[in-house]
Amino acid sequence: MTADLAFGMKHSYRTSCEFAGSAGRLQLDRVFTPPPDFPPVVRIERQDGREEVVLPADDQYANVVRHFVHAVRTGTPAQAEAEAEATLRQARLVGEVESRAVRVTV
Repeated sequence: MTADLAFGMKHSYRTSCEFAGSAGRLQLDRVFTPPPDFPPVVRIERQDGREEVVLPADDQYANVVRHFVHAVRTGTPAQAEAEAEATLRQARLVGEVESRAVRVTV
Protein backbone atom coordinates (compact mmCIF):
# COMPACT_ATOMS: atom_id res chain seq x y z
CA MET A 1 0.00 0.00 0.00
CA THR A 2 1.32 3.45 -0.83
CA ALA A 3 0.23 6.95 0.09
CA ASP A 4 1.07 10.33 -1.39
CA LEU A 5 0.89 13.16 1.12
CA ALA A 6 1.33 16.87 0.52
CA PHE A 7 1.17 19.53 3.18
CA GLY A 8 2.95 22.68 4.25
CA MET A 9 2.83 25.28 6.95
CA LYS A 10 4.78 27.97 5.09
CA HIS A 11 2.77 27.78 1.88
CA SER A 12 -0.86 28.09 0.89
CA TYR A 13 -3.34 26.21 3.05
CA ARG A 14 -3.70 22.64 1.80
CA THR A 15 -5.14 19.74 3.72
CA SER A 16 -6.69 17.23 1.42
CA CYS A 17 -7.07 13.47 1.49
CA GLU A 18 -7.41 11.10 -1.38
CA PHE A 19 -8.04 7.38 -1.10
CA ALA A 20 -7.76 5.24 -4.20
CA GLY A 21 -8.71 1.60 -4.53
CA SER A 22 -9.63 -0.95 -7.15
CA ALA A 23 -13.27 0.22 -7.26
CA GLY A 24 -12.77 3.97 -7.22
CA ARG A 25 -11.42 7.03 -5.50
CA LEU A 26 -12.52 9.36 -2.66
CA GLN A 27 -11.25 12.92 -2.32
CA LEU A 28 -11.89 15.48 0.40
CA ASP A 29 -10.45 19.01 0.51
CA ARG A 30 -9.88 21.08 3.66
CA VAL A 31 -9.96 18.03 5.90
CA PHE A 32 -8.35 19.57 8.98
CA THR A 33 -9.55 22.76 10.62
CA PRO A 34 -11.91 24.07 7.96
CA PRO A 35 -13.63 27.33 8.86
CA PRO A 36 -16.82 26.74 10.91
CA ASP A 37 -19.03 27.85 8.02
CA PHE A 38 -17.26 25.75 5.36
CA PRO A 39 -19.35 22.86 3.97
CA PRO A 40 -16.90 20.07 3.00
CA VAL A 41 -17.39 18.26 -0.30
CA VAL A 42 -16.59 14.56 -0.69
CA ARG A 43 -15.81 13.62 -4.29
CA ILE A 44 -16.46 10.01 -5.23
CA GLU A 45 -15.13 8.72 -8.52
CA ARG A 46 -15.97 5.28 -9.87
CA GLN A 47 -15.55 3.59 -13.22
CA ASP A 48 -19.12 4.56 -14.19
CA GLY A 49 -19.14 8.18 -13.02
CA ARG A 50 -18.48 10.87 -10.46
CA GLU A 51 -20.51 12.07 -7.49
CA GLU A 52 -20.14 14.94 -5.03
CA VAL A 53 -21.62 14.82 -1.53
CA VAL A 54 -21.80 18.14 0.31
CA LEU A 55 -21.52 17.70 4.07
CA PRO A 56 -22.95 20.21 6.54
CA ALA A 57 -20.62 22.89 7.86
CA ASP A 58 -19.42 22.26 11.41
CA ASP A 59 -17.14 23.90 13.96
CA GLN A 60 -14.40 21.38 14.81
CA TYR A 61 -12.91 23.49 17.60
CA ALA A 62 -16.27 24.06 19.30
CA ASN A 63 -16.95 20.31 19.08
CA VAL A 64 -13.65 19.48 20.78
CA VAL A 65 -14.28 21.96 23.60
CA ARG A 66 -17.87 20.72 24.04
CA HIS A 67 -16.64 17.11 24.16
CA PHE A 68 -13.95 17.99 26.73
CA VAL A 69 -16.43 19.84 28.96
CA HIS A 70 -18.85 16.91 28.79
CA ALA A 71 -16.09 14.44 29.74
CA VAL A 72 -15.03 16.58 32.71
CA ARG A 73 -18.59 17.08 33.96
CA THR A 74 -19.72 13.48 33.59
CA GLY A 75 -16.45 11.84 34.63
CA THR A 76 -16.60 8.91 32.22
CA PRO A 77 -13.21 7.24 32.77
CA ALA A 78 -13.86 4.22 30.54
CA GLN A 79 -14.57 6.45 27.56
CA ALA A 80 -11.60 8.68 28.40
CA GLU A 81 -9.30 5.65 28.56
CA ALA A 82 -10.59 4.37 25.20
CA GLU A 83 -10.04 7.78 23.62
CA ALA A 84 -6.57 8.05 25.14
CA GLU A 85 -5.67 4.64 23.69
CA ALA A 86 -7.00 5.68 20.29
CA THR A 87 -4.88 8.84 20.46
CA LEU A 88 -1.79 6.79 21.33
CA ARG A 89 -2.48 4.40 18.43
CA GLN A 90 -2.76 7.37 16.11
CA ALA A 91 0.52 8.83 17.42
CA ARG A 92 2.27 5.48 16.90
CA LEU A 93 0.89 5.28 13.36
CA VAL A 94 2.09 8.79 12.54
CA GLY A 95 5.53 7.87 13.90
CA GLU A 96 5.60 4.70 11.83
CA VAL A 97 4.57 6.56 8.67
CA GLU A 98 7.24 9.17 9.34
CA SER A 99 9.93 6.55 9.87
CA ARG A 100 9.11 4.88 6.54
CA ALA A 101 8.48 8.01 4.51
CA VAL A 102 10.74 8.95 1.65
CA ARG A 103 11.49 12.61 1.99
CA VAL A 104 11.57 14.66 -1.20
CA THR A 105 12.85 18.22 -1.06
CA VAL A 106 11.97 20.48 -3.93
